[in-house]
Amino acid sequence: MEKLLLVQVDEAMGRQISRLASNKKIRVINIEKNDIEEGKPLGAYLGMDVDCQVAGQGLPPDKSLVVFAQVTPKHFDKLLFEMRSKGLKVDYKAVLTPTNGGWDLTSLYEELEKERKSFE
Repeated sequence: MEKLLLVQVDEAMGRQISRLASNKKIRVINIEKNDIEEGKPLGAYLGMDVDCQVAGQGLPPDKSLVVFAQVTPKHFDKLLFEMRSKGLKVDYKAVLTPTNGGWDLTSLYEELEKERKSFE
């Protein structure tokens, strides 16, 4: 099942992204700052039975994140295009993989920040 995990995305933007996703029958899960559990694996937020294999220190930064889980390439491209067209900017975007599914959110944010810096 295709899913989007919205982490710390403001309410208005979350509604707009949810609308775009619902047109494609993609389930959206919203995680607010107070819902984040230290050491909880990314996959667990998406309903997967997975243990945390990589845990960062503390809670993630106050930055927005969208995680695409099992989204088809066609839907992935369309969602990114529509988000860009509507000016819906999130700080980070990621795709759920077998590797990062066992990471906690802090570790994912840290890795995304490293990747961003490597491109700059």
